[in-house]
Amino acid sequence: TTLVSYEVVLWNLKGFEKKHKTVPTFKNADIDFYNSFVKYLSGLGLAQNTIGTRIKIVKTILHNANERGLAVSMYYKKKSFSKPKEETENIYLNESELTAIYNLDKLSKQLEKVRDMFLIGCYTGLRYSDLIRLTKDNITSDNTIKIKTQKTEKIIDVPIHSHVQQIFEKYDYQLPKPISNQKYNEYIKDVMKIAEINEPITKYYHKNGM
Repeated sequence: TTLVSYEVVLWNLKGFEKKHKTVPTFKNADIDFYNSFVKYLSGLGLAQNTIGTRIKIVKTILHNANERGLAVSMYYKKKSFSKPKEETENIYLNESELTAIYNLDKLSKQLEKVRDMFLIGCYTGLRYSDLIRLTKDNITSDNTIKIKTQKTEKIIDVPIHSHVQQIFEKYDYQLPKPISNQKYNEYIKDVMKIAEINEPITKYYHKNGM
């Protein structure tokens, strides 16, 4: 995932280079480059936080180059070169909705497996990358889930909700084989339709500078 995000930034830089007919380098990555690149990314229709992620990677690359002793513009250290961001408005399911999903019956085998994995994710807060790595070895004698997260490499302990416990027992602690994150997201939308969770939600965010 990290590699893909870096490749996307490289693709963006090549697009920026083609449009502005200028070659971004470590030396000329100054505040003018920053402003022009942010404007270019905004013109692509990217959200504010997505642009922020792109800038964060650029800053990381510049910092790495500087650490290696290459000639680098020091503007990346200034506050004016900071990554754009805005507060996100998170959408979540409440307890009654989670219970309704848990109580669904007559689901296809595939949807049932995805539903169960989704519920474990909701009750533990684990990312999908950690969710698909869960095994019986992650269950402690204190009835908690102990796992070293893939993204942050931190070891965390999570209390096991009764629904999670029942799901583990249902599969004899051998959770369903993982599927692609894309398919997982597609299937969980089907589960939500069956559960009739369709309340309209309004979200506000910046895109194209608006």
